[in-house]
Parts: sequence; C-alpha cells; structure tokens
Amino acid sequence: MESENPLFSIIVVTYNSSNYVLETLESAKVQTYRNIELIVTDDCSTDNTVEICRNWINENKKRFVRTELITVEKNTGISPNVNRGFKAAKGEWVKPIAGDDILNPECISTFIQYSSKHPDTCFFFSGMEIFGTGEFSEKRAGVKRWISQALESFSEGSDLKVQAKKLKYRNLVSSPSAIYQVKAFRTLGGFDEDIKLLEDHPFWLKAIRNGYKILSINEQLVRYRVNGISVQTSPAFKMAKELFLQKHIFKNIFFPLIIQSINQLKIEPKDKFLCNLLKLTSLPQMFVYKIKKKLQI
Repeated sequence: MESENPLFSIIVVTYNSSNYVLETLESAKVQTYRNIELIVTDDCSTDNTVEICRNWINENKKRFVRTELITVEKNTGISPNVNRGFKAAKGEWVKPIAGDDILNPECISTFIQYSSKHPDTCFFFSGMEIFGTGEFSEKRAGVKRWISQALESFSEGSDLKVQAKKLKYRNLVSSPSAIYQVKAFRTLGGFDEDIKLLEDHPFWLKAIRNGYKILSINEQLVRYRVNGISVQTSPAFKMAKELFLQKHIFKNIFFPLIIQSINQLKIEPKDKFLCNLLKLTSLPQMFVYKIKKKLQI
C-alpha cells in the first residue's frame, strides 16, 4: 500500500514571494492526492513572505501529513535554499515549486500514476501552462517553444547519449515542473552550492552522466509564471552560467583551488572576480567548447 500511496513532499521555494505565494500554497492544498507533506523554505526574504506563509500554514496544516517552515538569517542563493527543503523532506518523491508558480490540482496524482508505470526512472518533468502579467508575450512564446523541445528530447525511447550531448550545450529539462525521487537526489549529492543561482542545469547533467534516466510527461501539470522580472536576466545569473561552464563543462582543474581562495577574500562581487580568473586559466577549453557547440558534436 505504501508503494501505491507514497508520502509526497511539496517544497515551496520562496524569496520575496509575497505577491504570489498564497496562490502557490493554495494549489498545494487542493491537490487531489492526499498523502502530502508541505515544506516552505525561505531564503531570508525582506518582505512579509515568511509571515504570510506562517499564517497560512497554521490555518491549513490539518490538510497535510506534516508541515514545516524553514528560514535562514542570511540570503544564500537558490541552490542552498532548495537543498534545505530536500534535506527536510520525509517523502519518497519531491516536487519543488517556486513561490510564484502554481500546481494543477491533478499534478501529484497524475505523476503517481505515471511513475508507477516507470519504476526504474527517478526523475520526471512535465509540460507547463505558461502565464503571466504584463506584455511579455514574446518571452512566453519562447518558453513554450523550449518546453516543446524538452518534452520531445526526453520522451520514452529517447537515447541517453543524445540527451547528454544536448544537455551539455543547453538545459532542456523543464525544472519548474520537475519531480525527483529523494533517494536518487541525495545519492547524487543534491544541487551544486558553488553555483548558487543555477541549481538545475548542473544537476541534470550530473544525473545523465551517472546513468539516471529523465522522462517527460506530456501533460500540463504546472502553471509557470513568466513576467518581466527574472533572475535569468541578471548579471549574477550570467556569472552563475560561467561558473557552471568552468566546473561542469570545461572541468577547470583550478576551480576548487580558486573558489576556495576567492571565498576567503573580502572583495565584492566575488563571483565576477572568480569568473574572470577562471576564464584566464581555461582559454583552450573555451575555444574547443565553442567549436563543438557550433558543430553540435
């Protein structure tokens, strides 16, 4: 019975999410699947996100098997924040969701049915309904095209080697809709905390390289909010992408030494200085990477 009705952990990941987090929490509450624990992990919000979440949890905790609110005194970045949620999770499966996205009511129950047919798969993601406020239709259309490519690339019967090659040059896993087996996630060491604003791409690449299969579910199980505010357009995110390349693609042998040394300095911004230093030590790898990316080999 436990395998048919496993405990499922929903992790709501927040940082200054006060405008939308109630919608996210309500979407967890109305899941048709019942055996759920709810964890909210907040990364030192400066608005009233924590107060909103605490009040909502107190009013709705009877709906869930267990609830937990995790807070910290210093902002640490996305990867450490989500890792804290996974560390607290007691479920067999975990669905992290940002504090501005929405789970469709059948999200968890649909996944449970699908995963039972694929017992050897530890990671899944689904289609998403793209929505948002303001005039960002071009951006939303771009995300829809990306989702379509992702679903096709990781459908049943897709080749693991082809997936690995594609992931090397572009993240094609829809992380806002991803669902993780906790045991496999922890075996792989979780998200890379050296790269604080880019948790998903390094993890998927590591999973594929270690022989873990990733499957897409061609149903819209999540509503993904796309508007004009995005961490992916920030200078900090661009630096995170560079750190990802240096550590996971170029495999810069100086990475551990340099990042340890930079973290001991008081200079700001550390990431920018670190990236520039790493670039100087990996010129040959960068050159080869650009050629292979252009030729897709």
